[in-house]
Amino acid sequence: MFSERNKQMMSPTQISPSGNKEYFIDRDGHVFRYILQFYRTGKIPWPDQNNYDGGGVGDLPTNHIGRSLVTGNDNSSARTLSTAAASTLITRQEIENEMDYFQIPAPTHEPITISYPTLAIAKQLDAFINSLKTCFTSIAQNFIVDISIMFYEDKRLPQANLKEVDNENVKMVINELVYKLFHDFALVGFEILDRFGQDIGVYLMETLPGLSWKLTRGYYDRRYFVSLSTTIIDHQGILDNSCLAKRNNV
Repeated sequence: MFSERNKQMMSPTQISPSGNKEYFIDRDGHVFRYILQFYRTGKIPWPDQNNYDGGGVGDLPTNHIGRSLVTGNDNSSARTLSTAAASTLITRQEIENEMDYFQIPAPTHEPITISYPTLAIAKQLDAFINSLKTCFTSIAQNFIVDISIMFYEDKRLPQANLKEVDNENVKMVINELVYKLFHDFALVGFEILDRFGQDIGVYLMETLPGLSWKLTRGYYDRRYFVSLSTTIIDHQGILDNSCLAKRNNV
C-alpha cells in the first residue's frame, strides 16, 4: 500500500502520544474497504451472482456489488435499508481501478459463477453414472458377463437385453434391477448419452477394471445401446480376494 508510487500517503498526518502513526487516505471508503479486505485475507471479494453486500436482494446486476448506506453494527437497521432503492452499487471496474492504484496484482483469471441449471445437470449426470456402475457390479456378482441397456429418444422406459442369458428367472431379476436403476432416466438417458456418452465410457473403464464399454446409436428407432461386459470370470482371482484365501493359507 505504501509504495514509492503512492508517496502522498507516506507521511503521517498525525502521531499519537503512544507513537502510532495515523494516515489520511483520500479514497472512496466504500471501495477502499475491499482493498482492506485484501490485506486482511489476501483475497478480493469479487461480485458473485445474487450475492452482494446489501444483504439479500437477488435481482441486482451480477457485475456489481451492493453497498449499504448504513454503517456501524446495527444489523437490524442495515437489513431495513438493505434494499435495491437504499443501496449504492460498486462496479467491478471500480474495484479493479482501486487495485491498480494500490499496485495489487490482478488475478490471472476471474471466478466463474456456475448457474444452478448447470449444477443440477451435473448432479443428474453423476447419478446416471452411478447407476451404470451399480448395474455393472450387480451383473458381475450374478456371474453375468454381458448386458445391453437401451435408452430411447421418445422417452420410453429403458430396457435390458441379456444376450448370454436363457433363464427367464434371471432375466426377470435383471429387468427389475434395470427398471429400479434407470426408470428415473427415461426422460434424460438418451440426451445424456448423446452429449456425454464418450466421456462416460472413458471414465467407467478407468474406474472399473475389467469393464468393456460400447455405445451404439440406432438410427431407425432412435435409441442408444449401452453394452457393459467383462472378461471371463477369474476363478482363482475370486478365491484370492475372498475370505477363502486366508483359509487356504493357514
